[in-house]
Amino acid sequence: MSLIDRLIVTSLCLVLFTHCHAPQDGPPSRFFDASQLDEPIPHHEPLSAYGNPESYHVMGQTYHVQKNNFPKTQKGVASWYGTKFHGHLTSNHERYNMNALTAAHKTLPLPTYVRVTRQDTGQSIIVRVNDRGPFVSNRIIDLSYAAAQKLDMLKYGTAPVQLTVLAAPTQTTQWIQTGAFSNATLAQHFKQHLAKALNTSISIQHDATLYRVRLGPYTNRQAAQAVIQSLEARSIKWHWTTT
Repeated sequence: MSLIDRLIVTSLCLVLFTHCHAPQDGPPSRFFDASQLDEPIPHHEPLSAYGNPESYHVMGQTYHVQKNNFPKTQKGVASWYGTKFHGHLTSNHERYNMNALTAAHKTLPLPTYVRVTRQDTGQSIIVRVNDRGPFVSNRIIDLSYAAAQKLDMLKYGTAPVQLTVLAAPTQTTQWIQTGAFSNATLAQHFKQHLAKALNTSISIQHDATLYRVRLGPYTNRQAAQAVIQSLEARSIKWHWTTT
């Protein structure tokens, strides 16, 4: 960990943006050998319900999450983070494991798989981006302790790198189903009942046997939290469906 990282104390260490450097961050007290870790296999995961807002603000800066049309390559400086946030929630609500091959990025959609290549040595590694950061102007990615170790970055704390996106999350259309009826009139009455209580789009999908009352669509589950709270407050049963 570089000296400047140890001096940076941000005022925003919320769950959504837990990735903030602070004093006492560094390597574990007992050495962990990351050389035998297998690199994650890139694949297209669903877009995380957390950590993917349209935009967010940290330390006076506004960042826009690039869910589409993000650059496939990027050059800049990589840093790393370790014990300070080991076991804490990452931005997409997973537990940060400094001994796993993960990373933080300010704007890539979560989770994204990227190849990180050191420009000075040619060493490279694949990591899974599941967190936000680093919030230092000239840095483009913050690697886990294990990833930094595999790139021989621990001594100096930073290194010039190139990022190559290998697999970004897919965005599926998600709906909340609140009822399924064999009778169209009953489905219509239930839809009207919901419309009086909820401020959201409501539709009826008819398949071969049932009339399904659905809310949405929503691009991610985080966007539907207020609707879900209203349903649960009224003891209305619901479940997710996708198309």
